[in-house]
Amino acid sequence: MSFVRKILPLPGSFRLVVRHYAFKPEVPIKWVRPEKICCTRPERSGDMVGSPSVDVTLPVVEYQDCKLLETADEEVRKLFTLESFPAKKTAHYLRGNMKAEVQRHALDIGSMEARIADQTARIRRLQDIALQHPRNRKLKVFLKELIEKRTSYLGILRRWDYRRFEWLLDRLDLIYKPQPHEIPLVGRKYAIRKLTDKHCEDIREKKLTDYRQHLESQQIDFLKRKIENLQFILKEQEELKIPQTLTDKHCEDIREKKLTDYRQHLESQQIDFLKRKIENLQFILKEQEELKIPQTVTPEQIEETQKKLEEVQQRQAQKQ
Repeated sequence: MSFVRKILPLPGSFRLVVRHYAFKPEVPIKWVRPEKICCTRPERSGDMVGSPSVDVTLPVVEYQDCKLLETADEEVRKLFTLESFPAKKTAHYLRGNMKAEVQRHALDIGSMEARIADQTARIRRLQDIALQHPRNRKLKVFLKELIEKRTSYLGILRRWDYRRFEWLLDRLDLIYKPQPHEIPLVGRKYAIRKLTDKHCEDIREKKLTDYRQHLESQQIDFLKRKIENLQFILKEQEELKIPQTLTDKHCEDIREKKLTDYRQHLESQQIDFLKRKIENLQFILKEQEELKIPQTVTPEQIEETQKKLEEVQQRQAQKQ
């Protein structure tokens, strides 16, 4: 049988059949298997931008400094442009431009920065080709090996000179993604456990927050009753002419504490209100731009509200 049934004994002649498959979970948790990203995609390689567009009317690298082309006919100049040559000349032009951004001198081709820049230009060019030809296995294998080689070079440069490593990442728009020491297995059972723990933690935090807000809302009424009781005790002591255990200062201190707590409560509500207001204004502005209708909300209003929020937060931080 494809399923298991368990018969529970009951008093009398009745038997209960319990089904242990295809049950509906009581916890509202749904796990969707994450999409597997190919190792040659920019999301995995760390390339934040793609290969830049090239003006195909430019001359090829070998004839960039040729002065005879300046006086040549239009048809002759067109024969020496990138448009008339194979695509590898365009790739060569892109590689030269990217190396020129990080080269130590004009003839630098062997430094770690120049090598990484050359590999980055090739990787981005091949990634565009791989999107057009997703079934080219040889291209994918070569691209994967090139990405791993660049990652290795980045790791070496990171150990040698960390400041130059950061500068290179900024110049080339890269994110360093080394190979992790341990690759966690993606499975439904482990993920459901993690999501269940997170769900329980969220429930616990929500209950604690609600209970804290409930206590804070009762705090002001409690202080009011406390002041009234202290005033009554003070009045009774004066009428009965017994040693006073309370003074007016006690009542004033409690009143000041009450006002301070109430002021802090209002400021915290003001911060939440300003945050919601900024989100709503940004949403309205975005909708107006998409629908191309007259703008009733301007970016200046959002900046003004942002300044108010920063002032309130600074005031609250100074008091703390």
